[in-house]
Amino acid sequence: VKDFPRNKEGGFWHKKEFAEQMWLDGLYMAGPVCAEYARRFNKPEYREIVVQQALLMQEKTRDDKTGLLYHAWDSAGREGWADPVTGRSPEFWGRSIGWVPVAILDDLDFMEESDPGYDSLCELVRNLMEAVCRYQSESGLWYQVVDKEGEEGNWPETSCSCLFTAALCKAVRKGILDKGYLTPARKGFEGVIDSLQWEGEDLLVGNVCIGTGVGDYKHYCERPVSVNDLHKAVRPDQAARDVPLRPGSFCHIPFLSHLIFILPVIPKRHPEMFFKLGIKIIILFNPHLFQYPGKRQAGMFQIVRKRIHPQIQNVLGYGFLHGGFKNL
Repeated sequence: VKDFPRNKEGGFWHKKEFAEQMWLDGLYMAGPVCAEYARRFNKPEYREIVVQQALLMQEKTRDDKTGLLYHAWDSAGREGWADPVTGRSPEFWGRSIGWVPVAILDDLDFMEESDPGYDSLCELVRNLMEAVCRYQSESGLWYQVVDKEGEEGNWPETSCSCLFTAALCKAVRKGILDKGYLTPARKGFEGVIDSLQWEGEDLLVGNVCIGTGVGDYKHYCERPVSVNDLHKAVRPDQAARDVPLRPGSFCHIPFLSHLIFILPVIPKRHPEMFFKLGIKIIILFNPHLFQYPGKRQAGMFQIVRKRIHPQIQNVLGYGFLHGGFKNL
């Protein structure tokens, strides 16, 4: 991490092939692992990296008018999408914004309230989520380009809606947002659940934007969508903190992981969804934890079909009672 290329202001390049550029989703790539490393090995300099990167990203991408964050910033101003004065990209892409509060809330899990920068990160999350909530649609979902609902070509995007909903829930639980924000969280959750479809016993999570670079409005609106997309797998222990399972026991994709984040608060009118989410679509990557007979959908999901391991009760039982979101 310390040797990774940085721009002149100290920000990590998004990737080596994207020299001088910082993208919002990059905060999740380095932040939580650095925060955990700092905590586990008493290396406060890595915590300083986490704070510095997040605050620099906010400084360079935040729009004062909307409170939202632009997808990327080119410190050299060389890219065609970069504003000639600010270096910012022109649009607010949903999933990139969604990764920011999710990353920072994970960072805060490994920080003490007395740590330098803790309050600043809390303020970043608070301000961003207050802004994001202003753009939630009537359906509860957020749009691919967040601030342009109703404009030609724009569409409600599932993965960012899950990320925003999960971030709202966790921010309330941590006391960063007041409980009033459980209302848009519940609305987002309902919107996602209502958008799901079934094909036999297979759950279909649709309207997920595939991996996306930086561009203009047309670029984002014309990105293909997929069903049950595995793009951007997240850390294996992410759901374990809110739906208690043994850390590292399974890995999952962003939109489904955040369905699992909010699994304990499925309303009473969705008992069948709760059952199916809890038993039919557990994502398994650790054969030592579960036994399963095979894969469905050519590698998309590994479905528990016949053998149900007792650990699933963590989701259906303990997770339901103690998952952290029962106030919903």
